[in-house]
Amino acid sequence: MMEKGYRYNMNHLGDIFVEKLANCGKAICNSTRGIVLTYNIHELNKKKQKNFAQIGERLTQVRNEQPSLDVFFDEKMATLYKDLDEIEERLGQQLRERQTRLYPRCAMTLEPTG
Repeated sequence: MMEKGYRYNMNHLGDIFVEKLANCGKAICNSTRGIVLTYNIHELNKKKQKNFAQIGERLTQVRNEQPSLDVFFDEKMATLYKDLDEIEERLGQQLRERQTRLYPRCAMTLEPTG
């Protein structure tokens, strides 16, 4: 019995090696994707803070120049808010993907059904 197992292992050693190598490759890719996600999240948070500062600066500038002007009709302010919405959307996507990678079981239970 033992010889049959040994012989089988020797005949399929290449298959076993390739399977182990493929599993290792998947782990490395997943780890790398996790690092990239974390880096992207940090960068998006920095962009978001910079955008908040630009909105504040523009708001102050518009109020000082024309106090009667409604700030929401200012084109530059509208562009800044649009950029903020895009940043927050991408940030949300990145955070959800990282959560599903870190906690796959929890993510499966939180997804809506139907």
